[in-house]
Amino acid sequence: MQNTLTLSLKHRVIKAAYWTVSGHLMRQLLRLATNLVMTRLLAPEMFGLMAMVNVLIAGLALFSDFGLHQNVVQSKRGDDQVFLDTVWVLQILRGALLCSLALLFSVGIYLAGNLHLLPAATVYADPTLPIVFAVMSLGVFVAGFESTKTATAARGLDQRNLITIDLASQIAGMVVMVLFAIFNQSVWALVIGGLFSGVVKVAMSHLWIPGNKNSFHIERESFREIFSFGKWIFLSSILGFLLANGDRLILGALVSPEILGVYSIAFLMINSAYWVMLNVVVRVAFPAISETVRNNPGNLHSIYYKFRLRFDLLVFPMAGFLYQSGDWIIKVLYDTRYFSAGPMLEILAISVLIVPYLLTEQCYLAQGKAKILFFSNVIRVVFLYCALPIGFFSAGLNGGLWAITASAVVFIPMSLFMQKSLGIFDAKRELLVFPLTALGVFIGFLVDTFLNFAL
Repeated sequence: MQNTLTLSLKHRVIKAAYWTVSGHLMRQLLRLATNLVMTRLLAPEMFGLMAMVNVLIAGLALFSDFGLHQNVVQSKRGDDQVFLDTVWVLQILRGALLCSLALLFSVGIYLAGNLHLLPAATVYADPTLPIVFAVMSLGVFVAGFESTKTATAARGLDQRNLITIDLASQIAGMVVMVLFAIFNQSVWALVIGGLFSGVVKVAMSHLWIPGNKNSFHIERESFREIFSFGKWIFLSSILGFLLANGDRLILGALVSPEILGVYSIAFLMINSAYWVMLNVVVRVAFPAISETVRNNPGNLHSIYYKFRLRFDLLVFPMAGFLYQSGDWIIKVLYDTRYFSAGPMLEILAISVLIVPYLLTEQCYLAQGKAKILFFSNVIRVVFLYCALPIGFFSAGLNGGLWAITASAVVFIPMSLFMQKSLGIFDAKRELLVFPLTALGVFIGFLVDTFLNFAL
């Protein structure tokens, strides 16, 4: 029976990984294609403005994250419709609250700008920022109505339907965005496209995925379980937001919208690669590890390093390659206005090394120990918010970029410590990463040499 379960899980993991990787590669290619088109239609400062709006929206979402999706994946009641309906109602209430807070916050930014309380010539002082932020907050309210069938599908490693929804909504938003920009070359093209994509995603979550419809119902027992698990997710998400978006939050007060717009291009390149892999961690590894912990906890070491091997073979050579050849990638893809994003990309490439080690956190989450995320994020947030300003004022923008990269890499020794606590640390296996990184640098060197000779 145990072998049957193991084979079933292995088959579902392979299938889910195929859909996740192929689907998210397609998403990132579509995102890159859209970006290449839009950068030729819009000015850099518009991307800087939109980058800040997205950070603020993400901040509100994460500052109220109780891990509803993760709870469905991890909980033994994750297939119970009463539990799912409770999650859905809480999700809607959260979306309504977030939208209201966003509108109030946009008024605050507007008043602060009129009273000259914001740093002049920075992103925060842009008069368009509060208006765009207020309109984008409507997307948060709409997102609250997303069906819990997406979480149930993730729990069962059914990535096919989830990827279909993601791609369809992205394509819909992309088409609207480009068409709008052709006739109106303003930041509103990015806003309208983003909102339309969100509406399509919510609608498809109800109509595309088979299963029971959600209804308005709250059960006290379900609420208690959600709160018990979610309180640490809530605290970790606040820190996660400060960590994931701290670069743009701090740089927004230090540089102009144009410089932040150029930085957002380098960030897009790194973030595209990062999210493809992170989605495998969250959508494939976490459900698989959770099922292993529930049914066969003795196999945790085995399944951990099976995932690690696949991530290591991809991540470490890629980081080395981007560190060596990032400048050429930007020059090939973008016009001269964005060339300064190349050196930025090379520095930020080192931060990708964190991805394989995030699997350690998933092991703790699968055991219901969300507290560990909070403490690991505390260390990284403190490091980032201290190091970035120091790096910027002592060595300019490059100093700030190295501080951003270091705030990611500092998690690696913490992950190794967590592995020891879980009893899954393998010293010999960890040494594999060094030759893989060197291989990526060598490949990048060969590419650089060829391009310098050919061009």
